[in-house]
Amino acid sequence: MATKLTKPLVREVDIDEEAFLVSLIVEDGEPLVTFRKKGSRGAPSRYLLRNLLEDSQGEEVTPTLKHDMIPYEEVMSKLGALLSKEAEPLEKIVRDIFEVNVLASDLSDAEVVEKGVALPE
Repeated sequence: MATKLTKPLVREVDIDEEAFLVSLIVEDGEPLVTFRKKGSRGAPSRYLLRNLLEDSQGEEVTPTLKHDMIPYEEVMSKLGALLSKEAEPLEKIVRDIFEVNVLASDLSDAEVVEKGVALPE
């Protein structure tokens, strides 16, 4: 028989060689999963467990901090609206980060090229 979740479950895990505290808690009757970098005092990233389970039905989902993500096109649009000398180097940095992410992904060569990234020779 399963044990009811009445107290938070907290475990330490390593993600990309960084220590995080992962918790399973119940708040307002909803089970939540939280992630917080070990030693940090910031608010943890919080996800409804049912949303994580819904995401996992079907395609394999790589965990991301969704609330921290801004689409590439939106970042470039905001940088393009800046009329300063600082905007150009920032655009190059963001483009480089985007290209590295695309090349490090599991996309096919055709999908990488479709995103406008040149394949390494």
